[in-house]
Amino acid sequence: MPSQAGQLMSNISTLQNDPQLQEGYSKRKADEAEDNFTTWASRAIAKNVEAHLIEGSNIIEIAYTDKDADKARDVANALAKVYIDANLQDRREGARRNADWYDAQANKAREQLLAAEGAKSSFERETGLVLQDDKVDIDSARLEIGRAHV
Repeated sequence: MPSQAGQLMSNISTLQNDPQLQEGYSKRKADEAEDNFTTWASRAIAKNVEAHLIEGSNIIEIAYTDKDADKARDVANALAKVYIDANLQDRREGARRNADWYDAQANKAREQLLAAEGAKSSFERETGLVLQDDKVDIDSARLEIGRAHV
């Protein structure tokens, strides 16, 4: 979540200078001492966030509670943007992995085809057998033509 936390903080520039967050960061607990401001502020913001899927839909509802209505709106909107961006990125990565897999399968099939064509050509040279496009040897083709004329 660090990249999303950074995204959230950059989407809401006012959070970087928020007096409540700055004060809370300066008074943070000893076990949080190693956290940078972005990580700590993201955790503090998460405590006031509620998110859930609306039943029977694919819609996620995000709410942020704060005394300042404008800040609450900005944070909720920024959270929605970060969620959408992360979701889109995940889908792109999934699509890229699928495309890579299909490319690998196509290359494998192409190699098998080339090997089969090589084996067919070797067989034809070794046996003196020449197959036409419809996979019929010359003698069978002559017999078929002869039958057609009778």
